[in-house]
Amino acid sequence: MATETELKLQLAAAHIGRLRRNRVLSNSVRTDVNIENLYFDSADWLLQRHRMALRVRQINGRWVQTLKTSSESRVVGRRGELETPARLVRGRGTIDLAQLSESPLPQLLAKQDGSVKLKPVFRTQVQRSQWTVEHGGAQIEVALDVGEI
Repeated sequence: MATETELKLQLAAAHIGRLRRNRVLSNSVRTDVNIENLYFDSADWLLQRHRMALRVRQINGRWVQTLKTSSESRVVGRRGELETPARLVRGRGTIDLAQLSESPLPQLLAKQDGSVKLKPVFRTQVQRSQWTVEHGGAQIEVALDVGEI
């Protein structure tokens, strides 16, 4: 399972153009993609209570599932991330628990009484603008998501 370090910020809609014109970003290559995410959890929010997130994402016509594990912070965090192909059902992506067998999720589900059913809990649709910035020998991904939950 890979580890990601993530900093999330909220930007007022009035400042989106200013961000896009930023000198550092304007010197980097920008890609734009449409992303649809479907997040899963149990009726009693088991994953959220254990600081996990499970989603299926369609990006560039491809469906992937991602499990993110706990982070100490909701703003800046280092969290585990496992991304695998999603199972396709009638042309749409859905979770495939077999692909997550090496993650902490099966252990968490096994501790329950067997009645836990993961179901879709919310959907996001965003237009993502993404830049890769080189700074001090590091590669930094800057992503701007504009959309709806």
